Amino acid sequence: MILRAPDPQEAPALTDLVMRSKASWGYDAAFMEACRDVLTVRPESWEVPQVAVDGDLVGYVELHPSDCTLNHLFIDPKAQHRGVGSALLSWAVDRARAEGLPHLTLAADPNAEGFYHRHGWTITGSTPSEVANVRPLAVMTLTL
Repeated sequence: MILRAPDPQEAPALTDLVMRSKASWGYDAAFMEACRDVLTVRPESWEVPQVAVDGDLVGYVELHPSDCTLNHLFIDPKAQHRGVGSALLSWAVDRARAEGLPHLTLAADPNAEGFYHRHGWTITGSTPSEVANVRPLAVMTLTL
């Protein structure tokens, strides 16, 4: 597996990866379509993105040092449970430390909270979902 910066031309393929990853939690088609705009990968909004490549694109993370957030971390379903997410998260944490950030925050999908807990993140609040106000999302923080 190789970690590298994405090419802006990979944005459509990364959007597809993100959508497959989100759908792997069992969300229905209507919810997934409602997520499309929020989950679309837009190179113009990148601060510090990274992809994992293992033959194909298998993971994507977006770090935003300007507001100490991890905005996206998605793994292609075919690559889940193979260490891709941990590798990308470790890269993002190392990069945040190198940038001198005091902490990182993220809004976690309820299905991903356990992954972040295992990596030392704690729930520090909640925020409404950008897609559906059916449930709030946990705000999780990692002190660096």
